[in-house]
Amino acid sequence: MKIKFIYYAFLMFSLFSFGTIFSQITITLDDIEYQNGDYYKMYSRDGSLYIVTGLTGNIGGPYTWDFSTGPTDSDYLFEYVLPSSTPCTSSYPLANIVEKKSGSGDTAYMYLDFKPDTGRVNYGVCQPPTLPIPYIFDPPIVDFPDPVDFMDNWSGSTTFPAQSGGFDLDVTYDFNAFCNAYGDIILPNGLGTFPCLQVDYQEHYKFYWSGMLIQESYIRSYYWIIPDGGIAVIISSEEGSAPPPAAFDYSNVFSRMYESSKLIQSNEFNIDLKVFLEGAYDGNTGMMSTSLNSGVIPLAQPFNVSPWYYNGTESVATIPSSDIVDWVLIELRDTTDAEFADSTTRIARQAAFLLKDGSVVNTDGTSLLQFDTPVSNNMFAVVWHRNHLGVISANPLIGVNSVYTYDFSDAEGKALGGSLGHKQLDSGVWGMFAGDANSDGTIDSLDMSNVWKNRAGVNGYEQADFDMNKEVNNPDKNQFWLVNSGKQCQVPE
Repeated sequence: MKIKFIYYAFLMFSLFSFGTIFSQITITLDDIEYQNGDYYKMYSRDGSLYIVTGLTGNIGGPYTWDFSTGPTDSDYLFEYVLPSSTPCTSSYPLANIVEKKSGSGDTAYMYLDFKPDTGRVNYGVCQPPTLPIPYIFDPPIVDFPDPVDFMDNWSGSTTFPAQSGGFDLDVTYDFNAFCNAYGDIILPNGLGTFPCLQVDYQEHYKFYWSGMLIQESYIRSYYWIIPDGGIAVIISSEEGSAPPPAAFDYSNVFSRMYESSKLIQSNEFNIDLKVFLEGAYDGNTGMMSTSLNSGVIPLAQPFNVSPWYYNGTESVATIPSSDIVDWVLIELRDTTDAEFADSTTRIARQAAFLLKDGSVVNTDGTSLLQFDTPVSNNMFAVVWHRNHLGVISANPLIGVNSVYTYDFSDAEGKALGGSLGHKQLDSGVWGMFAGDANSDGTIDSLDMSNVWKNRAGVNGYEQADFDMNKEVNNPDKNQFWLVNSGKQCQVPE
């Protein structure tokens, strides 16, 4: 008889813990304890399989686990409340705090206590009416001890009554846990990047009816735990009649924290971008020319005209560095995938200076761009220039310690559209297409007839000066516009 046992999933969601990540660092109860009024939220898929190849079975470290994307089938809220406010409090007289889980199905309750020098004590769960009776652990288990170190291991066991299909059951449960990996974890919704411990949790259940063993089940779970926030990600295997392998490919539970009352959330972050302009790029040096940086670069950002209509006030009294090539406009878009990052997903813009080595910097000529805006999905960066085709990152920007880094220049696939989105300038070097004199996103006859022909022979800060040497002349036409004619911007509109 196959028994569908709801406690499995609830336990996997709710084992709260500690976790900082440098090896040999001790984690105490302060890292794992949630108090009355605290909460956290998780995206989850539970009860249906999800491919997790490569995410399980890791040992040692440091690793970087990117959980910024993943399943979102369910959205759970875990609140910490007093036992007196819950329906099963009389069954758990020693519990001092309850984790209340809601969001899908009947509300579930886990009865707990956080004891210094002991750890998190778990007295059991109830979920009326889904669970006909409360699951009362005898004895209670310490599912995560206080303190804990990287490479620690611990175990526990208990029994509890249950019901399934009208049958009264006795269940024995035991587990072995091992903190066997560490690194950094990237969480969804821009929550941030945190140091973490990975806990390998092996669980074993036996089900008895009238004293007869009728089923034996095994589950393996991995918990990624962050300082002060508790469990941030849970991946649990399918239930089986034998212990699952360390590196399993399919999860039955995959949950990712995206909000916590214990984590101070700041919307401030820095952007560290690298991008090259074809027209200014010098293959002999691997750098860009700074010819415009001799009195023609405007002191105020030039993107307050069509097609950008950007009304930012970025300006300088003098150009702050001899390494500056020109102004660029940086735009951030918030969506799930680059191909969906049209203009409606724009969350921020900022004019910046481009240095000869491809670095994008603030108007002081040295510091990174700083933004203060929430990100709900993934963040993609767009780079605009007045006479080169704009580019958008093909992949989401990844943040470490609130710095989001992206290098457009080192691979074809870094810009959306690949070779259609940007151009190979040298071996292993890619840059933005030159030749879009009217900034309409297409390099075509209009750039020649309406701009270049009217400005040929003129010196200064000119739209048709594709090689950015302060002169509009035949090399601009022949080496850039003619070669790139027909290319179109791949940034979604």
